[in-house]
Parts: sequence; structure tokens; C-alpha cells
Amino acid sequence: MGHTSAADVAEELLALREENRQLKEGMLARARIDQAMGVLVAFAGTNPDEAWDLLREVSMNTNRKLRKVAEIFVG
Repeated sequence: MGHTSAADVAEELLALREENRQLKEGMLARARIDQAMGVLVAFAGTNPDEAWDLLREVSMNTNRKLRKVAEIFVG
């Protein structure tokens, strides 16, 4: 039977912490994008699909990450 070394456990713990950090960051970015879409729907009269397309277009045209565009929009 295989035994797990302390080094293996420590490595797995670090990997899980990094994955957790990335997931939290992704959730926050998604929330900000949803907020920016809501602003566009409420104030520009777009539907959610149009709002998404507009944010993506701004992201591509300005060479900025979509989450950054959303942060600027909402901020």
C-alpha cells in the first residue's frame, strides 16, 4: 500500500490553495461582468446578449481583459 509523504501532502495543499484563489478571482470577475451588463441593460436599453457583445467588443478594441473593462464600467 502506498503512503503519502508530508512533501506530497504539502504540495497538494499548495495546489488546492492556488486553485481556490483562482476560483475566487473568477467568481469576482464574473460578478463584475454581470454588474456591467446590468448597467448596460438598465441605462442603454440593450438586452443581455447585446450588453455581453458590447463589453466583448470594447475589450477587444482596447486590448483589455473583459473583467477590467467591466470594472471600469461599473467603477
